[in-house]
Amino acid sequence: MFPMQHLIERQEGTLSKEQAHDLTNIYLDAVECHLTLALYRYKNNDMPGHFKQGDVVTIMIELNHAYDAVVRRSLRPMVSSFRLRENHRFDELVGKVGRKRVGAALREIETLLRVAIAGSKVLDDVIPVMHQKIKSVNEVGKALIHREIERLYSRTETSIEKIERSVRNDRPDVRKASAPDGTVTIVFSDIESSTTLLERLGDTEFVRMLGWHDRLVRDTTEEHRGFVVKSQGDGFMLAFPSASFALRASLVIRDRIAEGFGDLPVRIRAGLHSGEAIKRDDDFYGRTVVIAARISALALGGEVLASDLVYALARGLGTFTFGTPRTAKFKGLQGSFELYPVLG
Repeated sequence: MFPMQHLIERQEGTLSKEQAHDLTNIYLDAVECHLTLALYRYKNNDMPGHFKQGDVVTIMIELNHAYDAVVRRSLRPMVSSFRLRENHRFDELVGKVGRKRVGAALREIETLLRVAIAGSKVLDDVIPVMHQKIKSVNEVGKALIHREIERLYSRTETSIEKIERSVRNDRPDVRKASAPDGTVTIVFSDIESSTTLLERLGDTEFVRMLGWHDRLVRDTTEEHRGFVVKSQGDGFMLAFPSASFALRASLVIRDRIAEGFGDLPVRIRAGLHSGEAIKRDDDFYGRTVVIAARISALALGGEVLASDLVYALARGLGTFTFGTPRTAKFKGLQGSFELYPVLG
């Protein structure tokens, strides 16, 4: 179970699939509870047995206010920082499904009330039907959101995605790799087609190859004043105090790995982006890290791919050659990004 108290205390993070499912149930059950309480609160306000057209308007206003109060003022602010896989926002997912379903349910409830008036029924006869309608919508909404969560989490995470999620949750201190102005350049790298290499090498040789790769990455990073923030499998997140050090280290790692593991050719791909880490705020862990990881996912085998910011920081040095940029957009992030292949 994903306790409400834990939800309140957590400030942000990428949810596991189980947490996403549990939080969906908590969220929609809270909406159902507030709408149901609004119904019975109106019922207990000394109403006469039969009700009129004006009562329908009042009840609908009460229900809409109850929905807005629980969602806008309470639940949505509480979960606004939570992310699902691939940087999808939890509040946007439940909001899209919830508002549509609840809106349809409220229209049906309004129809029920007007039919009840025409049939001279008392509110006590209609309340259970309206309550059941709310419960039904809640269950349908849960099913739709659970299905979408399963779809988002069905694809196997890459090592880079696992590192990105872990770093965004844990927020490791990268200030020791920062420049005097607080800037840190992040590198994400992994091995191209590592699954194919595993099938070709077998478990034992593949583990040996990972150890060889691991030593080369760590040694080269240290030689260029960087440090390993996180590693998992064939994936690495590295931090450097300047774009220049990060670029040079990435190129050296690429070239050393390209010499091959025995007779086996191996290629890495790397993505770079820079940001300010001194404040350790949401912008660095929620944006800089994400962009660097997404850039590495777009890099081709043997390619070092830099963001436009890294390019701007390094081009004046005259020591690096860049290829023709290509434009990319990343899900969950606004705007487009110019990405520059680093040739040497």
